[in-house]
Amino acid sequence: MKALIVEQDEEIRNHQTAVLQRRGYVVETTASAAIATDLCKKELFDVVVVSRYLPDGDAMEICRQIRQAPQGDDVVILLTASRTRLINPSDAIDAGATDLIQRPLDDEVLDSRLTIAERRAAEYRRRRAVEGQLETRAHQQAAIAQIGQLALGGQDIPTLAQETTAIIARTMQVPFCDLLQLEPEHGCLRLTAGIGWEHGAIGTETVKSGIGTQTHYTLSCTSPLVIDDLMRDKRFIRSPLLEKRGVVSGVSLVVQGQDGPYGLLGAWDNRRRVFLSDDIHFLQSVANLLGMMVKRFHWETALRQSEERFRAMVEWSPNGLLLVDENGKILLASSLAETLLGCAPGGLIGQEIDLFVPERFRLAHPMNRARFVSSPSTRLMGAGRDLKAMRKDGTEFPVEIGLSPLRTSTGMQVVCNLVDITERKRLEEQFIQSQKMESIGRLAGGLAHDFNNLLSVILTNCGLLLRSNLLDSRARSDLESIRSASERATSLTNQLLAISRRQVFKPKVIDLTEVVTGIEEMVRRLIGEDLDLIIACDPGAGNVKADPSQVVQVIVNLVVNARDAMPKGGRLTVETGNTELDAEYCRLHTGVSPGPYVQLTVSDTGIGMDEDTRLRIFEPFFTTKERGKGTGLGLPTALGIVKQSSGHMWVYSEPGRGSTFKIYLPRVFEEAVPTVNVASSSGQHRGTATILVVEDAEMVRDAVRKILESSGYTMLLATNGPEAIEASSRYNGPIHLLLTDIVMPQMSGRELAEVLIPKRPQMKVLFMSGYTDSAVVYQEMLSPGTAFIQKPFSVDSLTRKIIEVLQEPTAADAKPVRVLVIEDEEDLRRGICFFLEDEGYHPVEASNAEEARFQLQTNDLGLILTDLNLFGRNDAELYKELLQDHPHLPLVVMSGSAPVLSDLIDAQGRQPAGCLRKPFDKNDLVECLSQAMRRRG
Repeated sequence: MKALIVEQDEEIRNHQTAVLQRRGYVVETTASAAIATDLCKKELFDVVVVSRYLPDGDAMEICRQIRQAPQGDDVVILLTASRTRLINPSDAIDAGATDLIQRPLDDEVLDSRLTIAERRAAEYRRRRAVEGQLETRAHQQAAIAQIGQLALGGQDIPTLAQETTAIIARTMQVPFCDLLQLEPEHGCLRLTAGIGWEHGAIGTETVKSGIGTQTHYTLSCTSPLVIDDLMRDKRFIRSPLLEKRGVVSGVSLVVQGQDGPYGLLGAWDNRRRVFLSDDIHFLQSVANLLGMMVKRFHWETALRQSEERFRAMVEWSPNGLLLVDENGKILLASSLAETLLGCAPGGLIGQEIDLFVPERFRLAHPMNRARFVSSPSTRLMGAGRDLKAMRKDGTEFPVEIGLSPLRTSTGMQVVCNLVDITERKRLEEQFIQSQKMESIGRLAGGLAHDFNNLLSVILTNCGLLLRSNLLDSRARSDLESIRSASERATSLTNQLLAISRRQVFKPKVIDLTEVVTGIEEMVRRLIGEDLDLIIACDPGAGNVKADPSQVVQVIVNLVVNARDAMPKGGRLTVETGNTELDAEYCRLHTGVSPGPYVQLTVSDTGIGMDEDTRLRIFEPFFTTKERGKGTGLGLPTALGIVKQSSGHMWVYSEPGRGSTFKIYLPRVFEEAVPTVNVASSSGQHRGTATILVVEDAEMVRDAVRKILESSGYTMLLATNGPEAIEASSRYNGPIHLLLTDIVMPQMSGRELAEVLIPKRPQMKVLFMSGYTDSAVVYQEMLSPGTAFIQKPFSVDSLTRKIIEVLQEPTAADAKPVRVLVIEDEEDLRRGICFFLEDEGYHPVEASNAEEARFQLQTNDLGLILTDLNLFGRNDAELYKELLQDHPHLPLVVMSGSAPVLSDLIDAQGRQPAGCLRKPFDKNDLVECLSQAMRRRG
């Protein structure tokens, strides 16, 4: 213990020193009030004996200074004075003196007064310690209550942990507090919350948790780990996280989570400190509270995830889901169920399920529900019946409803699986309709070959007889009737084939606007003068790939129907234009693919149609016209033609509001092929060529023979391929034309041509067929550009076709065209060259602009085929050069996008001769090159 004597009288000072030293004090003395004040500020004395009267200061002030110093309340201050009666004891006590003693002092008096003062000070210290302990516990309880309030606030664990560590640091008066979260998969603990750490440490700092480490030792302890001096502790490897921050003392303990330790909670001081049991208990209480919060958060998270999974299952179900109690009240509804039943979000909850049952079924529904509750089982409600549900607005729709019982503590509940089968029923109807079309197509296709051969014979003989002068007027009239009936039979057959999409399809790139405007006069004659005709065609409408004659047939069918729907007059509008069908439109219209289309619209202001009629107008033989005034094949024929062109047709109509037919044909980004009108033969044509006729049907062969004989041609006749080969080998003169049926026994027409053409390269080929399957006629037998005539044919149609074919040059008349192929992708370039060689072209390769310029200088080229995207990368000048420096060479561009010729025009108005969109096949390539060659003459 230490004592300070402040006394100017040396004898008294020595006497007091001796008494205190006997009591075990280490004594310092001074006669100066100023020195005494400085000593009391620097050191802590247990006893101070101070004289009331000092030469350089006031003893009362010394008492006050001592009491104001840290732990000054624990010092025993004895104030001595010769005349104590002159001092007010209360003033001395107020100043801080423990006792007032009168001088002179003997040993016994000083000893006794010191003993009394020490006892009083000890009691005071004990009382203060108890008060401090109570105050500390109160602060700790308040802190725990505050943390509990935060936990009840529903904050997330990281935020709650950070606020908790701040409260711990403030309550325990420590500079560092941390929460380390265990990450067993990484073998470490991460600093997830804390006070006293530098910016950026929270969430990033980690400490290892391996065997021997401080954290592993703490996790293994069954009680809190108390560290008096971290640098001297040999129980574990010190934590670098604490060591580099200069931590000396601290307490660390485990926070228990749901399935084991969640982490460690610690309070640290960078000075040596003794942590009392209250501190440790407080920290343990906080750790327990944190553990409970972690577990609750885990439970809440699991519950929330379970609810979210349940909600996701409900919301992502492809069907509408309802949860209904045994009294018919809706407890839960998915968004799809709300949409199906026409309710706003949340609008189904609490509603009675009976409200969505059609009124004619509503009376029996409660009884059915009661039977299900009494005998619950998973079942399909009303299996095999035509069930309907009713929306909030009163409209009905067909449904399938699956019921599943769910037993709960509050009673029976039912899960209703609601499926809107409107689309399914529509598809079923479409399937039935397609089966009808397939049956009609099979029937028509099966009869067409033989029927067309018979009609060819009838039409041919009628034509030959009508050319002669052997008939009187009555016989000629009868023969005209026979020919007219035969032509109507041909038209009827073609209509049946068109409905089932089995007629021969001769597509080419056409300008739909040009087709419409080209038949305007014919349309005006069809509708008469009492109807107004409006042609509203967009001159910028794109091109389509279709059979132009069949497109005309579609327009005529629609125009005739519109005319018949306006018996009292009205307005007929025909429009064309570009349109883009998006994914939403395609979702609502089965079978339609999104993309660019050209739209043909035919609208009238006639009587219109009700819904039942509108749904049946494309059925074969269905008609609303009087008996004998309609076959019911016009609209089905138009639909078949449109579908054969990969297009779509939709009709919009209401009674009294007219009808609108919209046809969408896929837009193609190629230049239209000019329409060539072959003039009708006037009078009888006299030919001089030699024709090899190959036909297995005797009647058709004989009819063809008669036509050719009447026109003056020399003929060689054969019934099949081998006979034709033999006839060709025996005949020494030139054979100008091979006229052959495609489908024959032993050898097809194409196989025959492949045998004869190498031997007779100047010979032309004209194929004919009574078969109607496009796949057979084109994909298997013919390539684009091959001459072909469909049976049945008349005398004039066959004669015109023969003249047309004989006037065309043969492949042997010209040298192979050298085509420069500019393409940087080697595999694609080689594939294109292979196609070209197979078609008789001579390809020349270039992979970049430099090679292309070299080939242009060194080769006599006839055409350029180049990748358009090549120019966008590193050969921007080449495209300009090709147009400017080689205007005599047809230029065809290739692109993965959809180039439009008008977009590629340069400043002088030059543009490519053709465009190819990748990917393309051999037929597309050959047809585009042929068109480009014809365009450039």
